[in-house]
This record gives sequence, C-alpha cells and structure tokens, in this order.
Amino acid sequence: MLSKVNHIALIVSGEPTIDFYKKLGFVELSRKFRPEKNDHLIMLSDSNSTLEVFLNDHAPKRLCAPEAYGCRHIAFETPDLDMILETLKDYPQQNVRYNESGARFVFVTDPDGQPVEFMEVK
Repeated sequence: MLSKVNHIALIVSGEPTIDFYKKLGFVELSRKFRPEKNDHLIMLSDSNSTLEVFLNDHAPKRLCAPEAYGCRHIAFETPDLDMILETLKDYPQQNVRYNESGARFVFVTDPDGQPVEFMEVK
C-alpha cells in the first residue's frame, strides 16, 4: 500500500530553524509567500528526505510539557553521529545513548523546541 514517507511538514518561527536543517544538508528548493496564510512555504530536501516548512512567526509555541497528541519527534539516520554532534554543537543536546541493539543515538532540539533524533547506522 505505502512505499515511503513523502515529506514531513514543520511550522517554524524564523530563519534560525531553517538554518538548523540546512546545516544537516537540506537544500532550499523553493520559497513562496502565501498572503492568505501570511506565511512562507519553503521546501527543503536532501538526497533522502523532504521537509515542507511553513515559516510562520505568529504561530503558537510548541507544547513540550505535558506532551500533546501528535508528532513527538523526527528521527534521521546518520553514518557518523560524532559529525552530527559537532555540526550541531551550538544547539541543546541530550547525552548520547544506546538502543537495545547497541546503536548510538541522541536527541538535539531545534530552535523552535522540536526534538530531532539522530540514530547512527553503519
């Protein structure tokens, strides 16, 4: 029935969050102002994933505690977790942990408070 996830949609407050994802290798494919919504629709992509980003500085902040229904976090695979940690050293990071199969992973928070998980897959 399904073959893959087509895209992930994010609402962000400003350019610092877009820059966070660009540091991970996402490239801006398009940007369009939507006057009816008073926001910008920005498509970011890397070789494996597409982010549909809505730049909207008047949206309410993300509810982190208590957690609400919906998306808890985004997770990406990486062959080099240490490179991710270095690239994102200026952002809040949890301690590196190991899953039940021994793979390393870490959560980093984007500028809008969205938890992003990075799982090392070699």
